[in-house]
Amino acid sequence: MKHKGLSGKPLTSNIPYGYKKAIDEKGNTLWVVDDETAPIVREIFRLYVDEHLSFIEIARNISGKGIIIPNVRKGRKVSGEADVWNDQTVKNILSNQVYCGDTVNFKTEKISFKDQRRINHNPSEWKIFEDTHQAIISRELFEQVKKLFSEHRKNRTFGLQNPLRYFLFCFDCNSRMYARRFQDEDKNVYVCHKNCTSHPRQCSSHSVREKYLYDLLIEKLNKLIEIKNNDPQKFRELIYAERLNNTQNLTDRSSRRLLEIDSEIDILQNRIKKIYIEKENGELSYPVFSALAEQFAKDIETLKYERIEITRKLNEIKKSNDNLKIFLLSIDKFDKIYYNDLNEVFLSKILEKILVEERTVKYSRVPPIVHIHFLGIGEISFI
Repeated sequence: MKHKGLSGKPLTSNIPYGYKKAIDEKGNTLWVVDDETAPIVREIFRLYVDEHLSFIEIARNISGKGIIIPNVRKGRKVSGEADVWNDQTVKNILSNQVYCGDTVNFKTEKISFKDQRRINHNPSEWKIFEDTHQAIISRELFEQVKKLFSEHRKNRTFGLQNPLRYFLFCFDCNSRMYARRFQDEDKNVYVCHKNCTSHPRQCSSHSVREKYLYDLLIEKLNKLIEIKNNDPQKFRELIYAERLNNTQNLTDRSSRRLLEIDSEIDILQNRIKKIYIEKENGELSYPVFSALAEQFAKDIETLKYERIEITRKLNEIKKSNDNLKIFLLSIDKFDKIYYNDLNEVFLSKILEKILVEERTVKYSRVPPIVHIHFLGIGEISFI
C-alpha cells in the first residue's frame, strides 16, 4: 500500500464527486471527468470565489436546484433527503486539491488492521503528485480558494478561541449553538446549529449576542460573590436549598417511576407465563402465542431501557454533590469576576449548560430569555 501511494496512484477507492472511474488499455484504473457532476463542482467554486457566498449559502443554492448529494449518487444510505446539501460537503469539495488535477496520498491512516478508525496526518506528511489526472478547475482558482480560506479564518477568529462553545444549547431542539464572528466583536452572535447548517431549516432562528451572554454571566456571578462575601453561611444555605429544590422533584418522580417499571415488568412476565400455559393446553394457537410473546418481550425491553436511563439520571444527581463542591471552590477564589476571568478552564468548573430561548418577538432588539445552569446546582432563582 505504501509503495502504491509513493508511486502517485490514488490510495482511496472513493472516487471524488465530479469524477468517474475508467480503465485504460493496460487495465489501470483512471479518474476521468464526469460530464454530469463536474459542472456542479465548478459552480461551487464560482459561487465561493465570485459571489462570495458562505458554505451554507452555497449548500442552499445547490439544494434549491434539486441536485442529488454525493453520498446518494455513490449508493450510500443517508438519514436526510437526497437533494439536501450541507455546509460540510461544500467545504470538503472546496478544500480538495484533487480538482486541480493532483493526487494527494497519506492524508489519513488506519490505527491498525484491528482498529479501523483513522487518524489525520499533518499536511507536511502528505504526498502530493501534480497533474496525475484531468483537472476540473484551474490551479490558480484552487490557490485563490486556499487564500480565501486563510483570510476567512483570520477574519473570523479574534482573541482566544470561544470559551462558551461547549455550554451553549438551543432551548427548543437542544442542538449546540455556533458562533458567527464579525470584525466588530460587539456584533458576534450565537445561532442554533439546526437553523444555520441545515436546509430546509429544522429549527427557528434562535440567536443571542456574545456580549450579552458574557455580561449576563458576569452579572449573575458577581451577585453570587457579593452574597458570599456579605454572609458566607447564608450563601451556602441558599445554594444547597436551590440545589435541593432543583433535584428533589426529579428524584421523587424518578424513584416512583422505577417502582412502576418493576411492577409493569412483573405483570408482563406473568402474562408471558400465562399465554405459554394456554398454548400448552391447546387454548391458544402457536401463531397467536408467538405474536403476543414477541410484543410482550419488546415491551419489557423498552421498560428496561427506560429503567437504565432513569438510573443514569439519578447517578448524575448523586455525582452533582461533587460538582457542587467544585463550583463552590471555584467561586471562593474570587472577590469579583471580570471578563478576562471567563476562560474555558474556569467555565468548566462553574457551568453545566446555557439554554437560549427564541425571542418572543422576531427581530426584536430585546434579548432572548437565557437559562444558565450552574454546575451541581442547576438554575439559581435568587440572582
